[in-house]
Amino acid sequence: MCFKWVFSVMALFPALALAGHAESWNQIPAPDSPSDRYGPAVIVLDDGRVLRFGGEDYRGNLQNNIFGFFGNLWEPLPTTAPPPARLGASLTQVSDHEVALYGGMGESGLLGDLWILDLETNGWRGPAAGKAPPARKFHVAFFHEGTLYIAGGVGEDGKPRRDLWGYDMEHNVWTRGPDAPQDFWGAYATVRCGPRCSAYVLGPVALAYDPVRRRWEHLPAKGDVPPPKYLAAFARRGDRVHMFGGLYTDGKAVYSTSCHFSYDLSTRTWTYHRRVPPPFQGAGIWGAWAYWYKDVLWIEGGFLGWLCAKLLVEAILSGIHPLFMPDCFPRNERVYQWRP
Repeated sequence: MCFKWVFSVMALFPALALAGHAESWNQIPAPDSPSDRYGPAVIVLDDGRVLRFGGEDYRGNLQNNIFGFFGNLWEPLPTTAPPPARLGASLTQVSDHEVALYGGMGESGLLGDLWILDLETNGWRGPAAGKAPPARKFHVAFFHEGTLYIAGGVGEDGKPRRDLWGYDMEHNVWTRGPDAPQDFWGAYATVRCGPRCSAYVLGPVALAYDPVRRRWEHLPAKGDVPPPKYLAAFARRGDRVHMFGGLYTDGKAVYSTSCHFSYDLSTRTWTYHRRVPPPFQGAGIWGAWAYWYKDVLWIEGGFLGWLCAKLLVEAILSGIHPLFMPDCFPRNERVYQWRP
């Protein structure tokens, strides 16, 4: 369900989709991936490496290990003094050799702790001192000029949040910023700097935040605007952010989608990539992770279908630990590459 008024453009216009275009989707043999996970934190570093931390495995056990992707191979990254296991956390690059892990759902409930991983020593330090924001899961995080920001997510009361907090890395101080115009969870955030820098939050919302002026704004509805998507897979290259799949809700039901959109950060315009049939059209996919590696967009992991999607959303928006539901959600064991 890519648009509210269209269930499948591809089903109506197969000839248009299959016309000769340079774009292509290709299924490839699965790389040496770590075990299937629900809700891991994934980040693409400035040097092109991909890191994946934690998540919940298919047995329902939370993990606190970290893997790095190097070409066609996932490798475990041995670290010292790792944080507690969790899902629904954020992983953010905060220097040329450091990443920050914040929040998520742990064994005993929601977490509001902050940890720093030094990629030169592979050592964790934390949790950071100082009064931290309220605990949360499935929030967004971004970094700008020495400050780590976290926003949104689902709080301990089971309600989506809209609050914004900034952590001054040098002075070890958290400060609350202005609330977003609306609450959100299961979204994606990235920072683009032009004449001024703005953080973009996409998925179930379309918002921008100016960290200098401390202002939020709604992004204009330009182009092929998708409906709100939760737990979609996002990957950025240059000024374009690609969004694949995700859960769409119409208030009464929840659907899994397979549509491929991209958002141009410079023009603030959406594009629907309808020219080539995307994978997972039969069931849709959500909770997957996407990343660019050597000019190719990779998609792997996640779950297929929407039989119990409404139950999943209700579980996330509750204080109950979301359990793996293999009878409802087949795990995606395929890996796809998209070449623009």
